Amino acid sequence: MRGILDDYYYEGDDLGLSYSETESTFKVWAPTAKQVVLYTYLDGGNYNVETGLVEDHSKGKPNPMVRGEQGVWQTTISANLEGQFYMYQVTFPDGKVEYAVDPYARATSANGQWTAIVDLSKTNPSGWQQDEGPELVSQADAILSLYQVTTIEQPKRTTLVMDLDVEMKLHQNVRWYVSISKTL
Repeated sequence: MRGILDDYYYEGDDLGLSYSETESTFKVWAPTAKQVVLYTYLDGGNYNVETGLVEDHSKGKPNPMVRGEQGVWQTTISANLEGQFYMYQVTFPDGKVEYAVDPYARATSANGQWTAIVDLSKTNPSGWQQDEGPELVSQADAILSLYQVTTIEQPKRTTLVMDLDVEMKLHQNVRWYVSISKTL
């Protein structure tokens, strides 16, 4: 079993959405997928009032993705997509089809249903680029603050959402924001 995923290992740091006003590139690592289609939506979707979920993902515009090395699927759309939303439709070899929010999302619609396309440079407060974290004597001095843990129970599923904010200074300032969502 050792090395079974070696052919699929991806070292790149470019997964998710790379946005600009002229084009957006979407990349997702799905090595076991037979096909991946990017669906784009003009709005945040129609929510079921009882579940709080968007139940129909089929009304978006389909954009086929191309499989590259190590199981990374990619497509580029030449347009300004700011303010729109997207999801991945993944088809597996057994024929099963699943819709998924981008695991590298930086913003989502309500209840995390669709990934939002946002120009993050417009969200920075004044002075953001000049901001510096405190000098750390040791990596062990890094601040790890857990600021939200939410459990949402719904029929036949429980979702645990954890948001972590980590700030560390190694050779330069590095800010990480991690959002983990797992359906149990």
